Amino acid sequence: AMQQQENRLVGALEPYPLPEDVEEKLDLAGCSTELLLLHASMESDRLALASDNGQRLSPWVRRLAVFAVAKVVQRLQLTDSATFQGVALLDAWLAARAPETSDSSFIREMPAACVAAVRVLHKTGATKEADVAMWHDAAAAIRAEMPGLRIDWFDLQPHDVRAQEFGLLRSLRWQVNVPSVESWLSMFEGRFGVLMAGEFSRSVIWMREDLRQLAFTMMQWRPASNLHAPRRLAGGLFSIGLLHATLLPAEALRPQHVCHDEWEELFLQSQMMNEVPACTLQPEYVQWVL
Repeated sequence: AMQQQENRLVGALEPYPLPEDVEEKLDLAGCSTELLLLHASMESDRLALASDNGQRLSPWVRRLAVFAVAKVVQRLQLTDSATFQGVALLDAWLAARAPETSDSSFIREMPAACVAAVRVLHKTGATKEADVAMWHDAAAAIRAEMPGLRIDWFDLQPHDVRAQEFGLLRSLRWQVNVPSVESWLSMFEGRFGVLMAGEFSRSVIWMREDLRQLAFTMMQWRPASNLHAPRRLAGGLFSIGLLHATLLPAEALRPQHVCHDEWEELFLQSQMMNEVPACTLQPEYVQWVL
């Protein structure tokens, strides 16, 4: 369903031609077709270079890394989107490394890597010493929430952060604008709002927090890959959000090779629901939304 809806939402990178005045509104909203294609191109380039090295980390180590990035973002008082950006950059860095990356080697590097991934994207006047002190706060919070974790993360030094930032930038050839599931969700939400002339803005606002919570949960277990491309995941999440907002019928998301009854059963199981939400729009408006 996610792959089907990805094709419907953004096409095979061939968006529908839009009137000039609409493109101007999209541009003002920061989600122009030109930016959409650039976003897709950056993702394609990044995934073309990426192997599945990130998958070599065990699930608990990956989840720990995502959790650590989130704690760094919280300590720096950045927005939630910074967590998605930081993890996307961390994934790109892991994918660019030699395939022998192991749990043990990454755990040793994790403090400097998590701080560097966020700092590369969000530079401030803070010194590396301040970053180390911030990490110690984050590590203490991680230990408090995960008391069974037996890792000594309190020996991070300023030169470790500095070296890690340089290593990350060099590995990625200074190309740090890595699309994430959250950046794609923002792109889809912005374009939907403009193209629908704000008609369903309340529904989009209602969907926003839930979609990001789902995206964060998925991100904890799966790094970006060709199979799990951020654009594909965001397209599927946004489509399911529209269904929950009663702006699309479940049938609109059904893959052609799956029968109606099987699709409803799969949907209800995946969403832990007893009943499929009923679409409140007339059929002609459903096609408009699609």
